[in-house]
Amino acid sequence: ARMAATARMGEEDKRRNRRGKWIFFGGLVIALLLIGYTVNRRMNLAYASSSCANHFIQLELALVCLTSEIKPTDTPVILPPGGPDSMALQKFLGIGYRQACPESLWRDGSMGYVYIGEGLNLLDVETKRIPILFCPGENHRCGSEHAHCYRGRGEHICVLGNAEMLTILQDALKRGEAGDIAYSKKSLETLRQEIRKRQN
Repeated sequence: ARMAATARMGEEDKRRNRRGKWIFFGGLVIALLLIGYTVNRRMNLAYASSSCANHFIQLELALVCLTSEIKPTDTPVILPPGGPDSMALQKFLGIGYRQACPESLWRDGSMGYVYIGEGLNLLDVETKRIPILFCPGENHRCGSEHAHCYRGRGEHICVLGNAEMLTILQDALKRGEAGDIAYSKKSLETLRQEIRKRQN
């Protein structure tokens, strides 16, 4: 009986050891998968930020080229209705679907950039440094917060953090509500929504 009990204890020890090994290796596999997912996500977000910069520069160049051709005596160039998706502006510039904020394109197939310039005089955008195009609040929020905003020639398009973008948008809303910028009602509401996103 003692030998049988000893044998059973030996078998139980072996089973515990096997379970322990399975738990250890299972935990190791899960940890490696989580590390791989995290690294891959960070790489994708870094790529998205870099790709977004390249796409936004193309939009900036199109706006700069158009603005540089306008003389003060010319008929005003009024930015097209539309928004908050930037497709209306991109069609106006002849760019179409070639440029998009990658995170938005991956998420829902949209252009992603937020457009709030409808009805504005393009020369006013230049002289008053009016924000009309920027990355949405849900993008560039994990790891790098490097986003982009167009406020006329001479203004750097890169915005290096959520706090800086929030300041830009709050100032634009304040100027719009005061009448210094002739934003449409829709654009003002879009600004309010984007500010709320960035405050959360």
